Amino acid sequence: MAPTGKDLGLGADELAFYFESDVGIDASDLGVFLQRAAVVARRAGADLRVVGIERGSLLVKLRAFKKSKIYRNAKKEFINKPLTGAAQIAGVVGTTTAVAAAAAAAISWAFSGPQATPLAKSGAEVVEKCDGLQINLITNEKTSILVNEKIAREIREKERRAPQIHRLPAPEEIRLLSYEAERGGLTGAVEELYGEPHFRPDGYRFWVPLVSVSFDLRELVIPGHYRVAGKLIARGGRPDSIIISKADRI
Repeated sequence: MAPTGKDLGLGADELAFYFESDVGIDASDLGVFLQRAAVVARRAGADLRVVGIERGSLLVKLRAFKKSKIYRNAKKEFINKPLTGAAQIAGVVGTTTAVAAAAAAAISWAFSGPQATPLAKSGAEVVEKCDGLQINLITNEKTSILVNEKIAREIREKERRAPQIHRLPAPEEIRLLSYEAERGGLTGAVEELYGEPHFRPDGYRFWVPLVSVSFDLRELVIPGHYRVAGKLIARGGRPDSIIISKADRI
């Protein structure tokens, strides 16, 4: 059973991901999941910082910091428009700060919305690799299930139903795009899709989410055309994301 915020002693500005698993999860998969969660939180006006990793079933504790004016209306917005399903976290607006509430609600919505978002697909992949694994989101008010095997299947069904109209690049093209990204010469369009910034390389019609460790994605003017530097991540022979370190508008 997942712990509660009270069990963990979470502060009003803290939240946690609890991965119920006997075998743990792949470190790279955890990194991608946290990066995408951070992107979602930033779009809601919150920056997340890891402040603790507990032993046993993996628990990652994070603190939310306000980074924009968006968070100021978070409590009012979430009270007036409560989320449902996997994102039902109405209790989060009690003693939880507005900035943490904004981050928690945005992350929950990424899993329960009508589209298979990059964060939801990342969570589904983690669950699919570990039998019986369940990912929970914990605040000091509420423990919610983000994804388990059943929800992972629903996410994959959403992904399957999404229009597949864009040709994906061949392996040699992926290698070329990866090389251009590493040398800082990859150009393309930036748009916001599913509430997250996505990049479409010039000459192609596919979109991949942008994630970053050091670059502040809120500096991007969306929509816009950019030259980016970073690393193209491919999974299963498909472009999955671009971890950018630099972006120049052109």
